[in-house]
Amino acid sequence: MTEFVQPQVSKRVCSYCGEPGKLTKEHIWPASIIRRVADRASYNPKAGKLLWTEMVISDVCGPCNNGPLSTLDAYGAELYDKYFSNYYLGDEPLTFEYDYQRLAKWLLKLSFNAARANQSDHVRLAQYRHSFLNANCDLPEDLSIAVDLLKPEAIDPEKEPVLPASNRICRIAFSAPIDDWCTVRLVAINSFYFWILIQDVPDTQVNWDHAKAVLSKIHGTRLDEKSTFAVLGSSGARILGVHSQWAEALRNTKFPERK
Repeated sequence: MTEFVQPQVSKRVCSYCGEPGKLTKEHIWPASIIRRVADRASYNPKAGKLLWTEMVISDVCGPCNNGPLSTLDAYGAELYDKYFSNYYLGDEPLTFEYDYQRLAKWLLKLSFNAARANQSDHVRLAQYRHSFLNANCDLPEDLSIAVDLLKPEAIDPEKEPVLPASNRICRIAFSAPIDDWCTVRLVAINSFYFWILIQDVPDTQVNWDHAKAVLSKIHGTRLDEKSTFAVLGSSGARILGVHSQWAEALRNTKFPERK
């Protein structure tokens, strides 16, 4: 008599807590931010298309999605209403008040969502996921965040200036061997450009000549993790300069019709 062996069915687990269970849809950009921006299509790099649909990834359990991750998103929405919804005109410095741990966790959470969807940097960013779930667990000191403010740009003197109206989460690639010691991510919300630099190796293994090459490309004011405010301004970075590769990818992309 042949014994029947029940096949093992692998259970999917939550990308944040690692527990098996029913998984829900997590918005890459929080629904609270999507509701606050008007008529913006999302670019899907894997599909090479602009889409009107809200980008989601279905790998987060309900308790994480509706609990600590929702709390981080609420803080992001609070900052959006106070700061990100306004375009910086460059008339005078801007005092930006923040809670470093909550802001950094929210930016890293957005980056982790996008990284899983695009299969880039997701393993590196996964190392922070338990910090997202515990308000009392501070992030490690292997990252640095700088903020630059982009102003409206006059591209055609006969037309109105182009507003820095975009929400973008992406990986910033540098040529080797620069990429060997750090990971750089960008989270852009209208005028606010958050550059996140994650050091992947100890200081003793960093080639500081290569490090300077990276740092020279990252503009803005570094946020002090021990402070609660920063005085921000614009480095003078141009919209098209920052988004040159993205703009090139979109050049032949058909803009989707609304359904």
